[in-house]
Amino acid sequence: MPSNFAAATNLVLERYAQAAQAAEHAATATRQKLDKAQMSAEISRRYALFAAGNEAQASSGEVVLLPQVEATPPGVLDYYDQWLGEQTRKTSNKSGQDLSKSYLASLANTRDVLEDFAGKDAPLALPALDHA
Repeated sequence: MPSNFAAATNLVLERYAQAAQAAEHAATATRQKLDKAQMSAEISRRYALFAAGNEAQASSGEVVLLPQVEATPPGVLDYYDQWLGEQTRKTSNKSGQDLSKSYLASLANTRDVLEDFAGKDAPLALPALDHA
């Protein structure tokens, strides 16, 4: 069994090495300077082709750049969810114990109220957010 695992691991590593070499060769041949994300995407694309057995296309001199997609910036609820996750791992400074379940439930309820408000009235935006 260990030799099968090693063989499978070595095959994956070999395909990644082939994909990286082919991507670097194609970028050099076409005089394209790929940034880290573009090179990673090109290596992943070529690895998938090698894994599928399509060595001719995986070794081609063509660089296929993926379209640039702008990530939407996090919203108020995204930040609140992140903060709420931190609160669940936090301990009380006074007792040293986890924060109470009722307190965490009230924070989750506040998140639900904010989500309802955002759905009914207007989208929540950090610059326009105040106590009112």
